[in-house]
Amino acid sequence: MFSSVCVADERVGPSGCGRLVPNGASFGRPCEVVDDPTDPALCPTANAELCLVTDPNVPGFCTRTCETDADCGSNTTCGDVDGTRYCLPSVCDCLATIPLADGEVAWSLVLQPTGKLDAWFRIQRVDGETFLLDIDAGHRDTLAARLRRFLLRTDATIEAVDDMIDAPLSWPGAVDPTDERQRILAGMPRMGAELTDETIPGEGGQQLIDLSVSFTKGCYTGQELVARIDSRGGNVPRPVRVLHASGDVNVGDEVTAGDDLVGVVTSAAGDVALAPLMRKVEIGDQVMVGAVMASVVAPAQS
Repeated sequence: MFSSVCVADERVGPSGCGRLVPNGASFGRPCEVVDDPTDPALCPTANAELCLVTDPNVPGFCTRTCETDADCGSNTTCGDVDGTRYCLPSVCDCLATIPLADGEVAWSLVLQPTGKLDAWFRIQRVDGETFLLDIDAGHRDTLAARLRRFLLRTDATIEAVDDMIDAPLSWPGAVDPTDERQRILAGMPRMGAELTDETIPGEGGQQLIDLSVSFTKGCYTGQELVARIDSRGGNVPRPVRVLHASGDVNVGDEVTAGDDLVGVVTSAAGDVALAPLMRKVEIGDQVMVGAVMASVVAPAQS
């Protein structure tokens, strides 16, 4: 878990640091720890064992240990937190409370328990009970299948549709993010290219984090790694970088710095490209992309 520094009226327990909140919390509800996270007063229900706190800056939630998803209830999945498996909330658990008015749109993520990426997409509240999710081509069925895992005893339907979110795609630094050159220059990643199931959200860039991640809501699958990276200043192993080359480059071209292979181009449009590169390669550096020289540049800004 997170190590905690407590103020005078707080105490450290096995699940972190926090203050006791009113009794009556039930499974999946917010709670905060004092001495003993298994104190029945914290989570007084038959199916909740303890108050799990993974970040001392936000409330924990009532949960229990598990071995598989079958041990958990609706809207939860069995995931690892520092070597122990707990029932963790899924994205479905918070849809009803997303602070969007009808018609409004936000970016969102579905993460693996390890914090790696399953999906990055836009979500629109259609009405009080309906949401429309829009993801890059080729990844719709994977997202739908991932969400269906959490439908046990849940009154919800997930179906693949051809409808589009009726709001234009927007991204800082790009007038038209559907234009490939503008997308690349703005550093906007894409599922299946810069973003794979081996990507952690921070590698997608600060704009992705700012638009897609909440650091104030309760626990969610993958939160541990996201919060840890943020607390360390966003220092990630392979950040996506914008490259401006002296000639045309192609997807799959190797990127080298000196004698070191530091990455591979994942998106290209003429002389500009995106590539997840080793963290030692910084903005302003010169690299080789295939046989041409390229500069590592900052993403375009609005």
